[in-house]
Amino acid sequence: MAKMEEEKKEISKPAPLWCRVFVDGETDNATHLFKSRQDAESFIVSIKIEQPDSEIEIEESAFMASGEYIIGDLKPILEKKVWGKVIQPIKDGNTGGVFLLNDGTPFAIFKTYSGNGIFNDDLENKYIVQNETIGVFPVKASGASDEDLDNYHDYIGSVINFPEAPIEACFEEGYDPPESTLWIGQLLIHTDEEFRTPINQAESGKPPRELVLLLHNVLCDFWRFTPFANEPIPRCQISENDDGSVNFSYQLMSGGAKDGQLSLFYTVDFRGLAICRETGEELNLNEDQILGGVVATIIQDIYGNYDIQKASRDFYLWLGDKEEIQ
Repeated sequence: MAKMEEEKKEISKPAPLWCRVFVDGETDNATHLFKSRQDAESFIVSIKIEQPDSEIEIEESAFMASGEYIIGDLKPILEKKVWGKVIQPIKDGNTGGVFLLNDGTPFAIFKTYSGNGIFNDDLENKYIVQNETIGVFPVKASGASDEDLDNYHDYIGSVINFPEAPIEACFEEGYDPPESTLWIGQLLIHTDEEFRTPINQAESGKPPRELVLLLHNVLCDFWRFTPFANEPIPRCQISENDDGSVNFSYQLMSGGAKDGQLSLFYTVDFRGLAICRETGEELNLNEDQILGGVVATIIQDIYGNYDIQKASRDFYLWLGDKEEIQ
């Protein structure tokens, strides 16, 4: 079993970046860097005056207007082209800042102090960071549906309404190490190592791949108590995603009449939840009974209906006897 180790990165002192504005995303030279917050605010206000049709109101004393904001890893929110331009200065060593889209929409994005992981704010919201940044983006400009926002809140970050301006997004002073604590509206998010939880150890204690291998071992033992004990066991197919989640499904490769038969397709995330692609159901593999249910269903997908209750009863009796012997 491949051991998953997290690489430790040396954190260098970042260069200052207060605001990077993209007036015209099609040109490379239409960007603006500012060394002071006052200069950045003045420029944003001037852009607002030049674009009176913008739906976002920007107050002179604020980075962003009051309203509902998406907070967290913004890569799933931003278009690919925009994300590439926003993340590049951060990759170059800047800590982040306030950005402006072509239509005048302001948003902010900042580098976390300790890279990827799970962080919490002082209201106990959870932020699952996989691109070493936490950002703030207005819901109104995102085009996200209610379902999208619910999913974002459940799996990535938070969606919070700030009814009063100004909404500032910056590094809060007075914390050690410097530039480790984000101030967003009325929220504090600590991103130094002390407050970071590795993604693969967040809740289940087992990386997704280990859970899938555990499931496969259970399936092999459970198999002998089904009517198909003398038939070939289907092959487990595993692939890993960039975020550390693991996909798996089963396929029969026997050369017989059912050759090629597939089970449902599952993705296991860092919490140990197996999300079924076909049904959208979420199944917690940390719970033995649910993991056993997934095993029984996979076998049914491949070979058809059978008496699952009888097979389960025989399996758990055998398992109990085995544990007593040990």
